Amino acid sequence: MSNAVAPSRTAQVAAGGRNESLSPAAARCSGFTLVEVLVSLALVGVALLIGSALVTQEHRVGRRLAAQTAVLRSLEATIEGIRAGTISLREQRLPPPWPPPPAVSDFTIVVRITPWDPPGLTHLLVEGQYVLSGRLERRQLETLYWGGPP
Repeated sequence: MSNAVAPSRTAQVAAGGRNESLSPAAARCSGFTLVEVLVSLALVGVALLIGSALVTQEHRVGRRLAAQTAVLRSLEATIEGIRAGTISLREQRLPPPWPPPPAVSDFTIVVRITPWDPPGLTHLLVEGQYVLSGRLERRQLETLYWGGPP
């Protein structure tokens, strides 16, 4: 008869259900090393830095989009004013029809007209010029206007 000792039930579960016992060296190495922990913390730190940069950039993008939307609405209102006859059809610089958003400064609307063929048709270019975050920005709308010679 042999003197072999049957492995305990906990050793079988720890060994993945196999009928093998864990060696004492394998039982001691069952955690994370300091290097692994430091590498994972470094990766989490880089991910947090990237995330915070995206949040900061989101604020600037939101301000820029709000300014562009307000400028385009002002340009559309100017074109509708020309079509309605409340704004004269001539080349001119106009103030915006309502106050611009706080991030926008020096906002003016420039109206340019070009006679078109057939007589009575006019090419109308309405451009908004404004300063946003220290940079000069321009947005423009174009349309054809039928209203007789300018």
